[in-house]
Formats: sequence, structure tokens, C-alpha cells
Amino acid sequence: MKKTFFTLFASSALFCAEEKVDNKTISKIMGHLIGQNLKNTPLTFDQKAFFEGLEESFAGKNPPMPEAKCLEMLSLAHENAHKELAEKNQKLADDFLTSNANKKDIVQLEKGKLQYHVEKIGKGNTVESYSTPLIRYKGTYLDGSPFALSEEPERVCLQETVPGFRKAIAGMKEGEVRKIFIHPSLGYGDTGSLLPNALLTYEVEILKADTTDAHFPHPGDKLVSTNEEIKENKQ
Repeated sequence: MKKTFFTLFASSALFCAEEKVDNKTISKIMGHLIGQNLKNTPLTFDQKAFFEGLEESFAGKNPPMPEAKCLEMLSLAHENAHKELAEKNQKLADDFLTSNANKKDIVQLEKGKLQYHVEKIGKGNTVESYSTPLIRYKGTYLDGSPFALSEEPERVCLQETVPGFRKAIAGMKEGEVRKIFIHPSLGYGDTGSLLPNALLTYEVEILKADTTDAHFPHPGDKLVSTNEEIKENKQ
């Protein structure tokens, strides 16, 4: 689960009570957390101007313009940056899938949209498009950075996942490991909290083809009904 700044401090309350933390360390932690959050936005920053803004705020000076106008400008800047990043990511996804299609053992389910590679052959029961399989998975962006990872086996209701995930998982057998490549048009597109129009890569292992009629929960197992929840749970 993604942790906010306040969650991080709340969860470390006991540690803080037992350990003395100096002002310099706290200030550095604050700066690091702010930097992490800013890094995850599509906006680019002029660091010098950013720190000037901090200094002026601490000094009690007025912002460069009325607050309503500041928020309006930030919203517009974010919208423009989001659009530029979405266009860039879609081109990267198109180019990758075109090139990847020529690699050995790549199976195309939809030309230029959905591909997979079998990493390990399975021999058990087969997953259907309406199944709720028990799986392990890892999701990464095109550059290899992760956005999702199952810490325990999870049940996934395929009927409620994005089309690319559902179509690529259907047909897998128990014990099979498949690496799938999903074009944004079959994923989350430019909406949601993942990078806009990002190509999504999942490595998925099928532990049980369908758990619809199984008695759950078993220790360590949980139901993940949508791919959005997979993403939210692992950030």
C-alpha cells in the first residue's frame, strides 16, 4: 500500500519515542519525502526558483500571484505536462511492440497491442477469461521500474481486470509463467495513477487456474478484483 508522508510518521511513532532525532535529520527527511513526491509528478522544476519560493514562504512573503491564480497555473502546467508525457509514452509503446514482435517466441494476441512470451510451460488446468485464478505477478514499466508486485499469492477476478491482462492470462495453465506486454489502449490509457499511456509488462505465474468455487480465504491468500487494485496495493 502506498504510504503518505503522515502515514510514514505515524507508523514510526514508537521508534521516534525511543530514539532522539535531531532537527537536521528531520529536515533532511522532510526534504527527501517532498522530493520523492515531486519526482513522481509529470512536472519539471527549476530547483533554484523552487528553493527561492520556499525561502520567501518561510520569510512570510506573499506568493508571486494571488492563491487562486497560483492554483490555476499549477493545474494548467500539470495538464500540459501530462499530455506531453502521454504522447511520448504512447510512441514508446508503439515502437517497442513493433520491434518486440520480431523477437523469437513472441506470441501476438493483437497486432501491435498485446504480446506474450512463455517463460515456463505449465501442465495443469487452464485459465478461462471468466476465471478467478490464484497468481503471483510482477508489473514493470518499459524502463524496468516496478509498479506492482505480489508479496503473497493473490486471487484475481479476470472479468474485472483491464482487457489486455484478461486476454493475455486466458489460456495459461497451472504452473505456467508468462511475460505479457500490454499496449496502453488495452491497459489504463492516460487515466489512473500509473504513468499515462505507459506500456505495461507483467510476469505472471498461475498457481491455480480457478478459485471461484474454492473455500477461501486460505492463509496468505486474498482476492484482488481489479488490476487497479493490484497497482494500488503495491505502490
